[in-house]
Amino acid sequence: MEQHRLLTTKQITRYLQAKEPYHTDSVLRRLRKFTKYKILIKYQHTFAVRGFNFSFNYYRLGKKGAEILVSEGYLPVDFNTGSVALAKKGNPIHYLAAQEIVSHTLEKNHNKFAIESINPFYTKYFDSDYPQKSKLLVSPDWILKKDNMYINLEIDNNTETLGVLEEKVSRYLKLNKQDQNKHTVMICFVDESFHTTKRPQKRIKNLKNKLLKGEISANLNCLILPLERSYSRPYQLMNDLPFDSSNRRMYMEEVLLETLKRQSKVHYPFECDQLADEEQILSYIEKEYGARPDLLYKEITAQGVRIYRMGMMMREGDIYCLYKLKLFSRLINENSFLDHLGIKIAGMYACYSTKDELLHDILGDPLPFVEFTALEEISSWNNPPKFYTYNANKEMEGFVYERKVKT
Repeated sequence: MEQHRLLTTKQITRYLQAKEPYHTDSVLRRLRKFTKYKILIKYQHTFAVRGFNFSFNYYRLGKKGAEILVSEGYLPVDFNTGSVALAKKGNPIHYLAAQEIVSHTLEKNHNKFAIESINPFYTKYFDSDYPQKSKLLVSPDWILKKDNMYINLEIDNNTETLGVLEEKVSRYLKLNKQDQNKHTVMICFVDESFHTTKRPQKRIKNLKNKLLKGEISANLNCLILPLERSYSRPYQLMNDLPFDSSNRRMYMEEVLLETLKRQSKVHYPFECDQLADEEQILSYIEKEYGARPDLLYKEITAQGVRIYRMGMMMREGDIYCLYKLKLFSRLINENSFLDHLGIKIAGMYACYSTKDELLHDILGDPLPFVEFTALEEISSWNNPPKFYTYNANKEMEGFVYERKVKT
C-alpha cells in the first residue's frame, strides 16, 4: 500500500492473487479488520450511470499501518509515517486507472517473470542534456519494467489538452534517444470499463491525428488505447516477440505469404511469389519516403496479369503503424507510386496478430487500397482466408475472395 498509495478492493485482491491464491471473502475480512484498527484508511467514490448511483471503496495506508511496517523492517526507520496521509489524491479516478492496468498485469504474470511495478515518485527521468541531470524530463503516471524494457503509463481522464499529451510524447522521444530505446509509452484513455460513462474514441482519434502531423519515430513504441484495451497489453508487450523489423518480416513472410501461396491452390484466387529484387525495392521506398512496408510480393491473376501487393504487420494502438498505413495508402492512391520502376502496386494487406485487435483498433478516416486481416483469419487449411475492408462508416466489413479457375 505504501508503494501504490491508493488501491480499490479489486486491485488489492489482484495484487494478493498475483502472489498466491486468495479468496475474495478472505480479502474483504482482512480489509474490514485493517480499516477498523486504522491500519488502512477507507474512502468511497460515488458515480452515476444513466441516473443510477454506484460506488466503490478504495484505500490508503494509515499512519498506524506505516508504523507497523517500520517496526517490522519493511520501511526504513526514518520513514515519515505522517506522510501517508498525503496519498489521498484529489483526482482518484486518474490514479486508480493506472493501478487498474498495473494490477491486471501483475495478476496475469503470477510470478512467472520478473516484472517490476515502479512508483515514478521514486524513479525520476532526468534530461541528460543538463549538468548533473538537474532537470526533470518527463514523469509518467506509473512504470512497469522487465529486464531493460520500461513501459510508461500515461492516463488521460479528459483533464489535459491534447497539446499537453503531444508535448509529453515529444519528451518521451527525447528520453528514448538518451536511454538506448528502452522505453514504450502507453497513453490510456479512461472509459466506461472503469467507473465512468466516458467514451474516448473521438478523443483518441483526435490525438492520433495530432501526433501524425508531428515527429513520428520508429524508435519509440507509442500505443494509444482505451483503458479497457490496455489491461492485458503490458504483459503481452513484455512477453511476446519484440515488434521489431525482423519479427514483423518473419510474420509477413512465413505466415501471410506462405499461407497465401498454399491457399492459392484451394481458396485464394491469385498465385503468389516473392520478388528476387524485393530488398532493393524496399530499401528504395525507405530512402525515398522514410518508412518501409514489411513485405512486397507479386500476384498473378486468373487472366495472367501480374500485380504487386505490399504487406504490413499491425499492432492495435501503435501510432507508428498507423503513420505507415496512412502513408502507403495515400501513395498507392496517387496512382504513380513506383510506376517508374515498372511496378504497379494494387494494394496492401495490413495484418494484426488477432481478430480482436483488428476489430478494436481506432484508425480514423477510411483507408483506400488497404485490406485488413489477422493471423488467425488466414491460417486455416480448411477455410478460405478472411479479409476486411474499412468502410465509410469506419467499420470493418469482412469478405473472402472468390476462387476463379484460370482458363
